[in-house]
Amino acid sequence: MYGMSHRPALVRTALLGLSILLCGSAAARDNDKQPLFNTFYLPFEKGVYALTLRPERTFTLTDPAGESIDGTIVASSKELALISESGNRHFAFRFDLTENVIFEPTDKDTPNIRTLVGRMPPVGAGSEVTFVASQNFTMPPQVRAFHEEPRVVRPPRGHYEVRFEQVLVEPARVERRWVPAEHGYRENPWGHREYVLIRPGHYEDVSIPARYEMRETRVWVEDR
Repeated sequence: MYGMSHRPALVRTALLGLSILLCGSAAARDNDKQPLFNTFYLPFEKGVYALTLRPERTFTLTDPAGESIDGTIVASSKELALISESGNRHFAFRFDLTENVIFEPTDKDTPNIRTLVGRMPPVGAGSEVTFVASQNFTMPPQVRAFHEEPRVVRPPRGHYEVRFEQVLVEPARVERRWVPAEHGYRENPWGHREYVLIRPGHYEDVSIPARYEMRETRVWVEDR
């Protein structure tokens, strides 16, 4: 009777010990990839990829245009799978000295330019990219400028007025013109008329004044 009365207590103790052992084993398995549970950034053209990996095995990926998608992850000490409704990716990963993560596609990777997850770099065998850990990342100025809210430019308050103004059409100028020679008849000392050169041909400068016209113009006047 003594052994039977204490059997439930022994079973509960054994189960508690097993659960502690399993939890310890799971925690030990995560120790080698603890830096993976973070938010990582990859500047890309005029935006940035942001990848958040969580200990509860979920992820959120945001592309440079601001579109995002959620999914689940499966991770070992060296490989990571991103699983989503629109597609899956599979990378080998390693960390640099500052816990930035370096991804390289494995032979199981299935990129797809038509999906958000599918077009996330790196794409193609032999390629690799470094996603910068949140504690090391500073948003580049050009990316910040690209994502700033556009300023609302309010049109100036005012109106157009119709005015008549004297407009210069042709400026004043000086033209050099040729004056032909002048001939005519004159009486010589002997009383005979003869055809002679009165004035030789020559150039002369002629001043031409400026020419103005009255024209209608529209002038913007700001309201006070």
